[in-house]
Amino acid sequence: MKYYLAYGSNLNLKAMAKRCPSAVKVGSFRLAGYKLVCWQYLNLIPNSNSSVEIGVFSYAKEDEHLLDEYEDYPNLYYKEMIPFMLNGKKEIGLIYFMKKKSLQKPTNEYILECMEGYRDFNFDLNYLNGVFKEQ
Repeated sequence: MKYYLAYGSNLNLKAMAKRCPSAVKVGSFRLAGYKLVCWQYLNLIPNSNSSVEIGVFSYAKEDEHLLDEYEDYPNLYYKEMIPFMLNGKKEIGLIYFMKKKSLQKPTNEYILECMEGYRDFNFDLNYLNGVFKEQ
């Protein structure tokens, strides 16, 4: 089974259903050693004192190109396979990281899409609001 690890607008279940039709929400976990930041879009940066809530989707390998297109891989984001725990079992998942900081502000539509995704996963909206306010 292939896993995709989401932390931004792809937490939004309606949006994800359009972007990657084979994706199915399977759970979540807390990724230690990273901080969520907004560089026009949400991104993760290393930070040993932080952790971030991550949504987990299963997906069909043939749909990975759809995720690549949405994330503008390899231009805007790069991708890695990282280990994580799901239901007490060690797994490997695909995650995207932004290559460089943008000085542009996120659009209101993007912010609302991310907020809906946080609600879809029952993540802490106060944390997300704080990230957007820091930008």
